[in-house]
Amino acid sequence: MNKNFNFFTVSIFCDCDYKDIVSAIYQIKKTQIESNKIEIREEKSIIEEYYNPPSGGAHFPQFTCWESEKYPNKVFFISNYEDGLYTLCKAIHRIVGKILIICSLSNKTNISNPFFQFYYSDSNLNERSIMAYKDERWIFYEEGTPLYFENICNYKNKYIKRRLNNDIIIEYLKKLGIDLWEIDQSIVNSTAYKQNRW
Repeated sequence: MNKNFNFFTVSIFCDCDYKDIVSAIYQIKKTQIESNKIEIREEKSIIEEYYNPPSGGAHFPQFTCWESEKYPNKVFFISNYEDGLYTLCKAIHRIVGKILIICSLSNKTNISNPFFQFYYSDSNLNERSIMAYKDERWIFYEEGTPLYFENICNYKNKYIKRRLNNDIIIEYLKKLGIDLWEIDQSIVNSTAYKQNRW
């Protein structure tokens, strides 16, 4: 993945099998798939095509999931929606269990309303959510019990925009054994989904 983006959201399903994720997606989207409202392509997607998703939800959803040799027990998911198709990811997680991580990253210099998010849910559906974003002013939000890899000193910074940012999110992922910029290297399985009508 390159670092030339304004905004994107990526989800990571940990300790799970790629086939289980694909099966869960089929189970959730069965009606749309069987009525040809969603086209499925088993091909390597270009992750950067999902950077900078348009605002709002009036466009047709597109998303892709993949696994790589480097991370054999993780499945990555990215979409053309700003929220990363949060509801779909949560539905997949409820079916497969294990761990779900959702991260949103922004380029603060290129957009007027940056949004940063680190979300973590374990196999028991215990949730931890941290957000920092700029609306009219900077807002910080956290919910759930801090996780062992978090540096909670970050959240006490007097500058709210420094409490959560790309560097902190990348640091947390590295503590979990994930290098964000290498998640699309050596892809072994990839499936792209494109909805073409409602």
